[in-house]
Amino acid sequence: MKYEVTPSDLNEQTLASAVSGNAQAMVVLGKFFAEGAKPARDLQAARRWFEQAGQLGSRAGMFDTGLAYERGDGGPPDRSGAQHWYRTAAELGDVSAALNLIALRLAEPPSLAGDTQTLSLIGKAVEGGSSAAMLDMGYIAENGRGIAPNESEAFRWYGRAAEKGDAEGAYRVALAYASGVGVPRDDAEALRRMKAVRTQGDALAENVIELMSMYQSSCPGSATSSVVQTLAQARYCLKVGRADLAAQLFKQLADVGSSYAILKLADLTSAGDGVPKDEAQALLLYKSGFGKVFPNQPRTVKFYEGNE
Repeated sequence: MKYEVTPSDLNEQTLASAVSGNAQAMVVLGKFFAEGAKPARDLQAARRWFEQAGQLGSRAGMFDTGLAYERGDGGPPDRSGAQHWYRTAAELGDVSAALNLIALRLAEPPSLAGDTQTLSLIGKAVEGGSSAAMLDMGYIAENGRGIAPNESEAFRWYGRAAEKGDAEGAYRVALAYASGVGVPRDDAEALRRMKAVRTQGDALAENVIELMSMYQSSCPGSATSSVVQTLAQARYCLKVGRADLAAQLFKQLADVGSSYAILKLADLTSAGDGVPKDEAQALLLYKSGFGKVFPNQPRTVKFYEGNE
């Protein structure tokens, strides 16, 4: 769960605790300065509080300091400094920090070759049940980052992530079947698995679009408002049994790069609902849509997910 700061956290006692050396209070103040309303936002102050908390042993402080160094929040970007703080937190068992460290290391030549410390951290995260770390192992094996490429091993790691309920892991397994990478090519199995991933995430996507529709009036005339309106129209067409009109609207949005629209069009094409049934084309659409949702890169964490 995201480490959030509520108004009740920001009081005289919090400030006094931070000044007195309470690391958790320092993180709270750092979050306030990093994420608060503009008059109070001060990324330099946030970075100072996070770093002080990290120096006192707070994993949350270490992680947020690493994130600030990586992004250049409150000072110039410093990849070396970011790696230091991520590694320090990861060595204390922080999976979020380990994942970001892995992503940074994979972006640099010679990647993980000989980097036994980082590989060990990935192993510990896997042992802890992190599906994201399993995806990273699959990425490393598939792309040969520090080890010889091994498509079968990549398939095994993606499968383990999928077994943990990870949607990207399930997609990577489906993509392997579609491409014949690490497993014999089987388009029918690939399509079946792509559909299963769609079922897993579609309800959440529908809820997000519903919320976006509710609030689109706050910025009438914007490009976002126009897209949401078209999505709402397409969803309405589906509800009243006009899948043909829905397909036309989804096609308009797919042509401008909407991953959601591409995936909805894939659903219709696979079922022959409103458009001619074409499973080969549906598979291509699923690959295109999911490729936008799940780019082929290591998983990163944008906010602290620990329990501090």
